[in-house]
Amino acid sequence: MLAGVPKVTNALTMDTVAAMAHSLADNAKVPVYLHLDHSTDPQICKDACDHHFDTVMIDGSKESLERNIEMTADVVSYAHPRGIFVEGEIGKIEGCRFVESTEAKIFHAEDLAADSRTLLANGAVSSKTTVAFDGGTVKSGALVGRQVLIGNACVTVTANTANSMTVDAAVTAEDNAIIYPGEAGAQGRDVYVTLVLGADGYGTTEITGGGLEHIVKQLGSAGTGDPLNQRASVGWKATKVAVRLDDSAIRRIETCSTYTE
Repeated sequence: MLAGVPKVTNALTMDTVAAMAHSLADNAKVPVYLHLDHSTDPQICKDACDHHFDTVMIDGSKESLERNIEMTADVVSYAHPRGIFVEGEIGKIEGCRFVESTEAKIFHAEDLAADSRTLLANGAVSSKTTVAFDGGTVKSGALVGRQVLIGNACVTVTANTANSMTVDAAVTAEDNAIIYPGEAGAQGRDVYVTLVLGADGYGTTEITGGGLEHIVKQLGSAGTGDPLNQRASVGWKATKVAVRLDDSAIRRIETCSTYTE
């Protein structure tokens, strides 16, 4: 991914950075796509297209919406005939506030084996509830209660040994079919949650014994924790409860990615 701001591309030149990027991509052991990111100049995006980048981003978020659309359309008309994808950037939406939080829900499925995330069906099964497996070290009973993805079915393990499992519904799978953790997304991928809260979707209300409370602790009030009467504190805390007012104004978006670190 190349930062497409002019101070980068002008300093290094597109010829130089493209040659470097293509050299690294050609010698990589995994598939690599070259992406020009956050370019504010349509011409730089076009230069990247001429240097065989796979995707480009035209960032007109600091421009008016009309100018942003014009810039994006210009790049799209140049890139698409060459088979190159284009990403745009709005920047902001009137009346919306975006909040990123480490507390956002992530649905994550733990590895199925001590030394492997997945397992392999050891022999084909057809409409059976018992599946033999290999491909990882599993203790007896360690999978009980876990959900697994076998074939096209998500089922719950009711019993397991070190090399077989019994599930709560009949499954069909080919020999060496991959058995994935089933508590998250397809193929065991993590699922990330985004909440969209519309106007008047929720409100706050007072609760009995709640509200705002001022707390003052005098010197020495901590007893043996403050034997020399050196510490005093003043603070406050508030207790409120959020209430859903209109479920139709609240939406949860779930996404997953094939990217892994």
